[in-house]
Amino acid sequence: MQPNIDVTVMTDERLNLLADRFLGRQIGQVLGLTFAGYLTDPEGYDRLYEEMKKGNGLRITETGDRSVVHLNHSSEKGA
Repeated sequence: MQPNIDVTVMTDERLNLLADRFLGRQIGQVLGLTFAGYLTDPEGYDRLYEEMKKGNGLRITETGDRSVVHLNHSSEKGA
């Protein structure tokens, strides 16, 4: 029995662009992802990164330091 493997084909240019974005924004550290995980939905993770940045969930200083504010959303009142 062979393992179930998803295969995505992309150009070297696209892979390099995504690698540069992943490393430059430090998405791995900010969102807790590996590069392979990021490649499963790069546009989705980029949107999440941008939304966190807009909503002050992600703060980037002038020196490039990053901090993440984790919000705990609960559907239960008082939680």
